[in-house]
Order: sequence, then C-alpha cells, then structure tokens
Amino acid sequence: MPRSASPPGSMFGAGIKQKPLTILPLVVLVFFEVSGGPFGTEDSVASGGPLLTMLGYLILPLVWSVPEALVTAELATAFPENSGYVAWVTAAFGPFWGFQMSWSIPDGSRQHLQGFAWEYGRHGMQLCDHS
Repeated sequence: MPRSASPPGSMFGAGIKQKPLTILPLVVLVFFEVSGGPFGTEDSVASGGPLLTMLGYLILPLVWSVPEALVTAELATAFPENSGYVAWVTAAFGPFWGFQMSWSIPDGSRQHLQGFAWEYGRHGMQLCDHS
C-alpha cells in the first residue's frame, strides 16, 4: 500500500498517496528537460531532418542530463542543505558569488522572462512609432 505524502496529522496533503515514478513520466520529464517541449521540434526537423532530430533527442540526455544529474546528486550529498546551488557556489567562490547566484536561476527561466519583456517592449515601441 502506498505511503501517505505527508506525516500523520498534517493538514498539507491530507489523503494524498505517494506513487512511484514510472518509466513514461520519466521519459516525458527528460524530453521536456532536453528539448523544452514540443515547441521548436518542427524547426529542428526542418533544419536537420527527422533522423538527426531523433538522434539529438536520444543522445543529448546521455551527454548532458545524466552527467548533470550525477553532479547534482554528488553535490547534494556533499552539502546537505536546502539552499542547493547557492551553497555550492558559496563554498567554491565565496559569499559574493553565492549571493549573485541566488539572484540568477540556473535553468534560465528568469532570462526567458527578461527576453519576453524586452521583445514585448520593443514591439510596443514599434507600435507607438507608427501611430
């Protein structure tokens, strides 16, 4: 029987059962980590063809994601803290760079938002110039 996701008596996650990660959700997670999802797949196929696109999606996880996961697992066991990469950078480069790292998200999601803001602002300025 699956265990409860939260301790007994906890108001968070009451009645939620933990389920093991099976192969299909794992494949989907790796696909979204490597390719960013289905958006852009058409461009990849148009540029390199279906064979190179599929090879890229099969090889890139082995070349990039597996070593990244191994390094993350090793650092997480060496620094058992909740701060994650901030603790790793602070230990390696000092508190200044650890603070800088706390403001930059390594997966680039903040950079995407900055890019969107820049493009929307640029497009808005172009609309204002044509009025």
